[in-house]
Amino acid sequence: MDVYYFVIAITFFLCYLIKVPDNDSKAYLKKVCWVFVPIALFGAFRVNFGHDYTTYEEWYHLYHSSLSNISKDDHSEIGYQILNYYVPSWRMMLILVSTLVVSGYVLIYSKYVEPKMLMVAMLFTMFYPDQTFFIQFVTMRNGIAIAGTYLCLP
Repeated sequence: MDVYYFVIAITFFLCYLIKVPDNDSKAYLKKVCWVFVPIALFGAFRVNFGHDYTTYEEWYHLYHSSLSNISKDDHSEIGYQILNYYVPSWRMMLILVSTLVVSGYVLIYSKYVEPKMLMVAMLFTMFYPDQTFFIQFVTMRNGIAIAGTYLCLP
């Protein structure tokens, strides 16, 4: 749990520290990129950390062993299964998925979240309603669902 608190502290510190002039979209994009660096590093380099880490590692080895293990009827997306087959190592898979998810968040935040609402958006991304910390590194669809929510904000 200490790692979670450290990541959130660094993230919010960067969010507070980096100032952006009004109507400077490039500066805001850079700020959003920097704010997500701790989250990207956490997602890419975690080892046996998180609720689903061991499950995803087992699935990686299952899909990576043979294309015959890939099925449309499986619980995970067919594209994700195929990605597991082609990516050469579990560590590389974590780095790739983290990069894809964080890139999606950066694009969503920079386009749809007003600069003055960035801290609020980060709060919604990082905390569940039951007061437990959670970073959405499952799949890109979580980013899409969150983007829909943010589109409703002023």
